[in-house]
Amino acid sequence: MWPIVLIILVVIYLLNPYDILPDLLVGWGWIDDIVIFGFLLRYLYNLKKKREAFQRYSQSRQETRHRH
Repeated sequence: MWPIVLIILVVIYLLNPYDILPDLLVGWGWIDDIVIFGFLLRYLYNLKKKREAFQRYSQSRQETRHRH
């Protein structure tokens, strides 16, 4: 649920004309957009890694249960 909410908020921020740094400053105005987008990508990447680790953990737990 939270990843979807964050994606929507980032898209709204990127499309919003009111930024921390105005987009009229070519180059400089895009820095805050890139930073926000980078934070989103980093969050989603870390979330993916956590889910993969949890899946590996749960699979190993199931395998050990079936052995006994």
